[in-house]
Amino acid sequence: MTHDVSPHGPDGSADGWVALVGGGPGSSGLITARGLELLGRADVVVVDALAPRDLLEDLDPGTEVIDASKRRGRHVMSQEEIDA
Repeated sequence: MTHDVSPHGPDGSADGWVALVGGGPGSSGLITARGLELLGRADVVVVDALAPRDLLEDLDPGTEVIDASKRRGRHVMSQEEIDA
């Protein structure tokens, strides 16, 4: 089965879109095939503290990776920065 992962939004606009991809409970072996497909085509990937880091090794070198990790008492970014 093939899914549309064009860089355009669902309405055909060039505004782009966002996909939430879960990598499982810290194991890169639990990500779905669709999740891998989306990561492989991403321009920007925002990761949190639970993201399996080895999944980032296979990203295109031009993919921007933003670490938005939040741990109790230690926030790399504020929620407002993440939202922006």
